[in-house]
Amino acid sequence: MAKKIIYASNKDLPKNVKGLPKEAQDLYRETLNKLWVEYGNIAKATKGAWDEIKKSFAKDPKDGKWRKKK
Repeated sequence: MAKKIIYASNKDLPKNVKGLPKEAQDLYRETLNKLWVEYGNIAKATKGAWDEIKKSFAKDPKDGKWRKKK
């Protein structure tokens, strides 16, 4: 049985992800959905999605906002 995606749009994302820039939210949603379908394990999919975010974005220690890495 095929698994359905978890988040159809960014408005469905958890509160802690909604604080990310839109591009990071898109990346999180797409990655999490892909890994969920592939592995069927929410913990693994969530970790993988955050790992992808951290490759391209960093949290500013001064103001706590996430920004795209240069």
